[in-house]
Amino acid sequence: MRVGANRSRSKVLALGLGLSALCPAPAHAMIATLVDRVAFVGAYLELTQRQKPDGAEQRWLERPGARLESWLFRPPGQSGPVPAVLYFHGNAELIDVNVPLANAYLAQGYAVLLAEYRGFGRSTGTPSSASLPGDALAFFDLLASQPGIDPTRIVVAGRSLGGSAAAATAENRPACALVLESTFTSLADMVASAGVPGVFPGTALASRTALNRFEGPILVMHGRADEVVPFSQGEALASTALARPYGSERARFVAFPGGHNPMAPLRDIQTEIHAFLTAQTNCSASPRPLS
Repeated sequence: MRVGANRSRSKVLALGLGLSALCPAPAHAMIATLVDRVAFVGAYLELTQRQKPDGAEQRWLERPGARLESWLFRPPGQSGPVPAVLYFHGNAELIDVNVPLANAYLAQGYAVLLAEYRGFGRSTGTPSSASLPGDALAFFDLLASQPGIDPTRIVVAGRSLGGSAAAATAENRPACALVLESTFTSLADMVASAGVPGVFPGTALASRTALNRFEGPILVMHGRADEVVPFSQGEALASTALARPYGSERARFVAFPGGHNPMAPLRDIQTEIHAFLTAQTNCSASPRPLS
């Protein structure tokens, strides 16, 4: 995610929200358009890769008004149904740049599905906060239906914007664990952090609310110096996860010293994820030492 771009867009968003307060009638539509423009900035990025990488299986998802791309990676030497990770990336990324992350999960014995958003990369359609949760659920169903995938051992993971998609999925599908990186509590809270509180519906991409309804294990990770999604929102997500019944046994919070990009080196992040998932006997792959 390009931090400078996010800062400038946040200023534009705050200005637009302030002006919309002067025009109550079209305010909601204007706010929704502005927020979606900022939240899905990756729709305006150029492709970094023109075709799928070696080892990836291209899977297309047909949705109302859109055709969505995903890449499925299978662990080498796969025998029998294996656990899998459904991963949703940040708002200024494409699946193209997340192959190293997929490889890190593959090394631990997980299959990986990298899901793409509407209007991003080769996917068609127009991205929006309204369509994202439904698309995310459809990606879970797609992964669960793939031959060689154990549908009872699907980990849902996401970073930043992708964390909200992951949380919405875990709320409504039988995920065996949820992993959140640098994730906001809700779009309303992000708009409020831009200086204009109380003008966006609190139900939009409300990750914190979703956590209250997910009974499985949750790992929350956030950078203390995050300049895009306030660290306090990561703390709030962790607090909600820990406050659930058996939360102290099924939730973990890891605070890294870094910012949003990155909060920590990929190896350090994956070490925490590996330790967390290995402890979840219902969805762990065969433990392997990190190389």
